[in-house]
Amino acid sequence: MTTRAPLSSHNSSIVQPLPSLVRLTQVEKHYRHHFSLQIDELDIAPGAWVAIHGKSGAGKSTLLHLISGIDYPDSGNVTLFGKNLTTYSEAALAQLRRNQLGILYQRYFFIPHLPVWQNITSKLVPEGISTVERRRRAKLILEEFQLTEMMDRAPQHLSGGEQQRAALARALINDPDLLIVDEPTSHVDDETQSCILRHLQKRQSSGTTILVATHDPNLLRHADTLYEIDNGNLRAS
Repeated sequence: MTTRAPLSSHNSSIVQPLPSLVRLTQVEKHYRHHFSLQIDELDIAPGAWVAIHGKSGAGKSTLLHLISGIDYPDSGNVTLFGKNLTTYSEAALAQLRRNQLGILYQRYFFIPHLPVWQNITSKLVPEGISTVERRRRAKLILEEFQLTEMMDRAPQHLSGGEQQRAALARALINDPDLLIVDEPTSHVDDETQSCILRHLQKRQSSGTTILVATHDPNLLRHADTLYEIDNGNLRAS
């Protein structure tokens, strides 16, 4: 995605890239005795689809956690929306996730005693959005995922594929600028895989930046940029 600079005195235009939405420089993350993630540089442009692949345990989830501010690097810089994440307070970081990030974890983290519609709109509660409005938004997005009939059910009464679709609906409920998804199509049926791919494509076409960790060839081949993590090291693939 590019932006056009003003015309120069020579009546020529210069196309300049937009600043990175995500930028990591000289990042290291160490875990005692067994694992270290090292990234010299990673830039993700606004509107891009970036895919990360690699063996289980290679560091894909750790990288996503660093970018979303769930974890912090031991050294180096993680910049998100032009600001170093280490400069955010916990409250500011929580607000950033609510307003600008959508995150689909490998685990669903549903609140079991709340119905589906309240689960997927839970991040809207601290923003002061009314119950009526939250239910309206939930119904709209659940219609997209063909889950309207499930909105008043407890999440544990949904099938695995339905839970995955509901979890993606939750990640998208705030219309995020950056969508971070971790193995979204593993352990689900073909119909759910197709549904997830379709919604990721739809979101990217509307300007959302997609960052996905996956082994799925269907998701990998739609990426604008592909990286591999091997033994904690990131390289273009």
